[in-house]
Amino acid sequence: MSIQRQDLVNWQIKYTEYYFKPLYDLLKERLLKQEVLLTDETRYRVLESEPAKTYYWTFLSSKQVSSSLADTLVLSL
Repeated sequence: MSIQRQDLVNWQIKYTEYYFKPLYDLLKERLLKQEVLLTDETRYRVLESEPAKTYYWTFLSSKQVSSSLADTLVLSL
């Protein structure tokens, strides 16, 4: 049985949206409520991609926050 690459990609997109969208929404909501938000933007290279156009963003809540985002997330799940 042969499965087309595009079919695999489409399946991955669908299940990623289904399973990770609620988690993404929760993280975004909690991050936007923080008084202090630390961010890092890093470029990285992906095969068959322009290195200058591929980024990875990291968002962290401050240590000064009484309840960290990680604690809140664990309690919410």
